Amino acid sequence: MAAIHNDVPELGSTTGGWFSAAPTQPSVHPICTPGTDPLSVALSATVADWPAAHEALTAKRVTDVTGVATANGGTAAIMTGSDETNAAQISGIEV
Repeated sequence: MAAIHNDVPELGSTTGGWFSAAPTQPSVHPICTPGTDPLSVALSATVADWPAAHEALTAKRVTDVTGVATANGGTAAIMTGSDETNAAQISGIEV
């Protein structure tokens, strides 16, 4: 079985890079002013809620990205604590 390593120096920068690269900007281009013909009016009515839907999805994405980054940090802390505890226990029984 392969050893699990949490001392990979790239872990923090990879998580940070992924976090900063995640598309979390809520701004969208405004919907164009509809034309007066029936097709333009119908199309504009169909997409009228897109900006609000985009902003809601972006807010969820921010929450999800933050959750993953936090979980990565928590996992690393747990593994580090376990490693230190195990090392202390092993040192205590070594003769």
